[in-house]
Amino acid sequence: LRDEFRVTPKSSRVAAGDSATLECVPPRGHPEPSVTWFKDGTQVATGTGRIRLLGHGSLLIADVRHADQGRYVCRAANLLGTRETPAATLSVHTKPYFVRVPEDVTTLADDSVEFQCKVNGDPKPTVTWRRQDGKMPVGRAFIQEDKSLRIQSVSPMDEGTYICESENFVGSVSASASLTVHCKCQPRPSFRLTPEDQKVGLNGVAKFDCFATGNPQPSVFWTREGDQVLMFPGKSHGRFLVTNQGTLVISSVRKEDRGYYTCSALSIVGSSMAKGYLEVTAIADLPPPVIRLGPANQTLPINTAAIMPCEATGKPTPTVSWLYNAAPLQADTRPRFVILQSGTLRINGLQISDSGTYTCTASSESGETSWTASLTVESPHNPNVNFHRTPDPSTFPGPPSKPVVVNISETSITLTWRRSEKVGDSSLRGYTIEYYSSDLQSGWVSGAHRVLSETYTIQALRPDSRYVFIVRAENAHGLGPPSPASDTIRTLGLAPHFLPEYNLDEARAKLTSCVVTLQEIRATSSTAVKLTWRVQGDKDYVEGFYIRFRDVSGGSQKFNMVTVLNGGASSYVLNDLRAYAKYEFFLVPFYKSVEGPPSNSRNVQTLEDVPTAAPEDVRAHVINFTTARIIWSPPPPQHCNGKLRGYNIYVTGNLSEPFLNKSTNTTTNSLLLTNLKAGASYKVRIVAHTSVGSGPLSSPVLFRM
Repeated sequence: LRDEFRVTPKSSRVAAGDSATLECVPPRGHPEPSVTWFKDGTQVATGTGRIRLLGHGSLLIADVRHADQGRYVCRAANLLGTRETPAATLSVHTKPYFVRVPEDVTTLADDSVEFQCKVNGDPKPTVTWRRQDGKMPVGRAFIQEDKSLRIQSVSPMDEGTYICESENFVGSVSASASLTVHCKCQPRPSFRLTPEDQKVGLNGVAKFDCFATGNPQPSVFWTREGDQVLMFPGKSHGRFLVTNQGTLVISSVRKEDRGYYTCSALSIVGSSMAKGYLEVTAIADLPPPVIRLGPANQTLPINTAAIMPCEATGKPTPTVSWLYNAAPLQADTRPRFVILQSGTLRINGLQISDSGTYTCTASSESGETSWTASLTVESPHNPNVNFHRTPDPSTFPGPPSKPVVVNISETSITLTWRRSEKVGDSSLRGYTIEYYSSDLQSGWVSGAHRVLSETYTIQALRPDSRYVFIVRAENAHGLGPPSPASDTIRTLGLAPHFLPEYNLDEARAKLTSCVVTLQEIRATSSTAVKLTWRVQGDKDYVEGFYIRFRDVSGGSQKFNMVTVLNGGASSYVLNDLRAYAKYEFFLVPFYKSVEGPPSNSRNVQTLEDVPTAAPEDVRAHVINFTTARIIWSPPPPQHCNGKLRGYNIYVTGNLSEPFLNKSTNTTTNSLLLTNLKAGASYKVRIVAHTSVGSGPLSSPVLFRM
């Protein structure tokens, strides 16, 4: 065996996921020498898999991983001797990847904007910004310490596409976002048609016209004074319907319908409002129906059946109707669609065209309550789809006990309850608290989400107002049925020196000229955002603000509401939001039951968080005496809380000794385990992670070779 290798391996740097070749051609010899490779002193297993020998002895490593990093030696041997090359170092790095990409921004002239751009990689990548087909705003554009781009005092000349580019020596990525700037000189939305006062007899029909224009085109919605429900065009709310043209139609008019109805036109530029009057008396104190069990998001194969439950209770007994993509679902004209007596919707022989958003609405004379879920129908042969259906209700936790009040203040109520003995098929994640106020007529409102204790204080309530509460428990399978409703609880009244008792007619006139500008919304965490606003006009008539918000990432039109009971406030931090979700916000000033014009609207996305659920359907398939394949599905989408970056797989052998810790990216939902021991037992657990960190471990899966 000669001394010199004809080719020796050289140190190299590669990106994770790429392929690496360590070249080696052994010395000449007789008999022909065999080649083996060693990494950090341990022989490398080669075969026909990811790591294999090429030609005369070069080593090919496909889909390089960080665990492949090390010092490699090529050894040649025959009967007459052994030779080794000098060690070559393989360094494994990570191409740049986005943790947060910039998003489109629409704003007003003279405001400041920020484009986020967070990138990771190894080595740490550089981040630069450029403007497509144009120059950066001179003296007003700054790259901040976190690499976000801030542009101050924007103008319409700054409109365009801004590109974030990042690179290191193993790769590069780029992402872009557009900036749209509306001039403040543009007028607020204006009305072509405004509502006029109506006099309508009992059981008659009342119509209030409203048609608004503006640039950008405003959103139009109706509200009823003292009622927090927002009514949008194309939507029905029991006897109340807003046509696509913006006209509010009230059918079978009752005495209690009397009052002021307000048409609001809202855009980023600002808002306008117009009112009409109809006769009303006291509003019923009975709460709207409660949906005990509502539909959940599902992804199902073609030609299977979908079950979408909608079980509702209430006095008087509610009726259940369904919407499909916001339009009434006529089951009698669609043979595959069946609405059961319980209110549950069954869809037989699913087709891809059945995909969409389904909303069940429980209605009675006391009001209505809605619950929305999405249905996605895919081919059963699509390997990239994670199919999941509504869990069986028996897997949910049972209803908690009736909530009982333990403390009351002007703006808060403290409740306590007991958990149900039935936890369900997974551990509790917390409790959701919902409330209804007959004084506000806002429908059921979510007051708190994933409360961990069995005592909680609901804040930001209205003074001297009546509330009813229900509590639901949640586990990994879903939200359980509600507790019995609490007794009616009234918050304490404000001290008389807080605000003078202005006449409501005077308050309506003054609030009409009050202008609230929502200046900035900034995500402070995965579940919180900070709003900042400015008020122009007579603030003596501002008792507080309603903050309206909705999760637009799910396509919802249902606005939630938080009350800020401080007319002098100019900022507020809103908590308990959903992680990595886009929200739309606006504010409304109020005095007693009178509301002023809404502010302009703004959007914001909450930050990423760790997953709150483990990978699902973890299975182990034994292939032969020493090989097994692990297969899993990602966590449910609503529990990912960000963009999944990969999985960590933990395998332990007998005596719980670690056998393998492996990381994969999100393109892989399986892992081949080799070099297992025949007859040995193993345990597998898997965890998913975002850029923030890892979620919970999956339940252990045992298998025996």
